[in-house]
Amino acid sequence: MDKIKIVIIENDNVARVGAEYILSQKGMFHIVGVAKNCKDGLAEIESKKPEVVLVNTELPDSSGGKIISLIKKACAVTRIVAMGAIKNLGTIKQIIDDGADCYYCKLSPEEYIENHLIDAVIAANRNGAWIDSTVNRMLIDERQSKEKDLVCKFTDREISTLKLIANGMSNEEIAKELNFSNGTIRSYIHTLFDKLNVGNRINAIRYGIYLDIISISDFRLEKGKIATIQKKRKRKKTKNSSHSKSVVNSQ
Repeated sequence: MDKIKIVIIENDNVARVGAEYILSQKGMFHIVGVAKNCKDGLAEIESKKPEVVLVNTELPDSSGGKIISLIKKACAVTRIVAMGAIKNLGTIKQIIDDGADCYYCKLSPEEYIENHLIDAVIAANRNGAWIDSTVNRMLIDERQSKEKDLVCKFTDREISTLKLIANGMSNEEIAKELNFSNGTIRSYIHTLFDKLNVGNRINAIRYGIYLDIISISDFRLEKGKIATIQKKRKRKKTKNSSHSKSVVNSQ
């Protein structure tokens, strides 16, 4: 089995030596070039044609997406593992958008550094995508924060409307229940859909449950409503049965 050829571009001596040591201990990797800046790193890439490049995204002579673009230009088939100690999610997302295949966070807990680095290189070599669990945690925290902010934007009336939607009520029934006009209820529902970024009632209910705005208990219909639905179904069934008999008799 051929070893994975790797070029490391890292200006931090401790990080560079550490990465070299970790990867050199594994028989599947072959470090074919090492550089401390972007210019020398690009020269190594052009001459060695590595399968994977480990690159610090905060080099003194280049940074962020510019480095990624230059590497892609130097060797289009090379897979890139971006390395950084960046805490800004917007910057990390931009680096990935610019073409980094994997992102390895140098802020990872010490006990995970070796496994995370190896996992990132292997994933990149297999044309896979990999993001450090440290960054995943940051992404989850950001999403949860946004969801909390979203929940706070709902008024009590909008939440009541969503619960009644989940209860299976029509616009007219919701208007009667809340003592509002049909137009007002349509406005509430339109606003709900916009805030939830959905286009129909089913998805509004699903997202409402996900955000914990409504619960399964909101799906319970009153006994009177259930009885009405059952009567309608019974009448429809009887009507269909009578129609079928009349068709048979006519034949």
